[in-house]
Amino acid sequence: MIYQVGPYPPPLGGISVHLSRLKDHMDHRGIPNACLNTFRTFSLKRRIFPTRMMWLEPLMGILGSGSIMHYQVGGYENRLSIASIAAKQKDKTHILTFHGDTLRFLREYKELAEEALRSFDALICVKPGDAEALHAMGFDDRVRYITPFIPPADSELAIASADTRQFVSQHKHILCANASAICSYKGEDLYGLDLCLDLMQRLVEQRRDLGLVFYYSSVSDKEILASQLHRLKTPELAGHCHIVFSRDPLYPVIRESSLFLRPTNTDGEPLSIREALHFGVPVLASDVVRRPEGCVLFRNRDTEDLCLKTLELLDSLEANKARVRALPSQSGLEELLELYADLADRDSNQ
Repeated sequence: MIYQVGPYPPPLGGISVHLSRLKDHMDHRGIPNACLNTFRTFSLKRRIFPTRMMWLEPLMGILGSGSIMHYQVGGYENRLSIASIAAKQKDKTHILTFHGDTLRFLREYKELAEEALRSFDALICVKPGDAEALHAMGFDDRVRYITPFIPPADSELAIASADTRQFVSQHKHILCANASAICSYKGEDLYGLDLCLDLMQRLVEQRRDLGLVFYYSSVSDKEILASQLHRLKTPELAGHCHIVFSRDPLYPVIRESSLFLRPTNTDGEPLSIREALHFGVPVLASDVVRRPEGCVLFRNRDTEDLCLKTLELLDSLEANKARVRALPSQSGLEELLELYADLADRDSNQ
C-alpha cells in the first residue's frame, strides 16, 4: 500500500496538483494507494483522509507493515518531525520529496538536516542540480532527481470559465502566466504581473492580436493587486488583458496559448513550465534560477529584454513550437512508479 502524505486540492498549488494527478494515475492503474491529506478534502471512496501532522505518529501504529510512506509536505519543521517518525518506524518504507528548497533546508539546519535525511529510504529532488549536490555531500544512491510534472487527466482539458473562453477566442496569440498568490519578494512583485503589463503596454500597439491571461489562485497582498488592476483600464491595455482569480486548472489555458511566461524574481520548480513544454508551448522565463531544458530566458526584471525575446519567439512561432515538441518527455510519472516498485521488491526480498 502506498500512502501519499501531503496537500490534496482544493486549493490548487504545485504540490497539491502533483499529488492529485499522481493519485489519479495510480487509481486508474489499480495500484493500492491512499492520501493522508494535510488539507481538508475527504473521500472515503477514493481513500482521501484529512490528516494533521500531529496525527502522523499515532497513525503509523494502525497502518500496515511494509507500507510505502511518501511525504510531500512543505516546512522545515515538518520534515524534521517526519524524519523522527521515519527513524522509529522501520517496518515501513519512507520517501521524502523536496519540492524546490533542498539546499536551503540543508544550509539553515546543517548537521541536524543531514542526520534527518538519512532516516529516509529514498529522497527525491525536483530541482535540477539538487540531487547532484546531495551526492557531493556524501549521500548515497537513495537520492534521485525526478521531475514533479505529471500529465493532467482528460477531465482537466476544458476551460471552465465562459469569460476566459471568450477572451481566448478573441485573440490570435495568447500569452499566459500564473501565480499562486499576489505577493512581493524583496520589494517587487514576485510573480511579475507588473512586467507582463509593461510588456503588453509596449507590444499591443504593433501587435493588436495579442492577449494576456494571468491566473491567480489567491490574493495575499491587496495593495499590489490594486496598484496593478487600475492599469487594465488604460486605453493601451483595455481588452487585451484578462486577470483570473480561480482554482480552475491552468493547463487548459496553457494549451491554447502561443507563449507561456514565467517572469518571477525567484522560483522553485513550477509545474506550469513543465505543462507548457509538455503541450509544445514555448516558454519564456526569467533567468533567476536554472530552468528546464527548452526554456528561453530573459534578464530578470528587464522589460526591454522581455519584449525583445517575446517578439523573437512570436516571429518564429511555428519553428519554436516544433523545437519544444522535439524535447524529451516532461513527465516524471513512470520513473516515480518504478521507484515504488523497486522499493516494494527490495522490501519483499529482505
